[in-house]
Parts: sequence; C-alpha cells; structure tokens
Amino acid sequence: MNLPSAEHVIVLSSDDQRRLVEALRSPPEPSAALVRAAHSHATLVKRGQRKTEGPESGSTKD
Repeated sequence: MNLPSAEHVIVLSSDDQRRLVEALRSPPEPSAALVRAAHSHATLVKRGQRKTEGPESGSTKD
C-alpha cells in the first residue's frame, strides 16, 4: 500500500475532525456571492466553448 508523503498529510485535532465531518454531512447553503460566481463561471465557460467550436477546431457540429 502506498501512503502519501508527509507533505500531503493534513493533521487535524479531534475538534477540527468533528467540525470537518459536520460540514461534510450538513454543508451550509451557498452564499449569494458564491451563487453569482458560479453563474459567472458557467457563462464564461459557455462563451469559451462557443469560440472553440467550428471547422477549424475539428468540431463536427452543424
């Protein structure tokens, strides 16, 4: 079994472990800023995909 090297190990106190598990079990609702950022990202990704589509990119879409 390959264990990660020490530089990839995060050591948490038992209190921090409990907080992490609780956050994973019941994550908070996304903030308004996070929702805006996700929407902006989705818009930019779609815009970038449109720019790369076409005959010169090898796309077969009509």
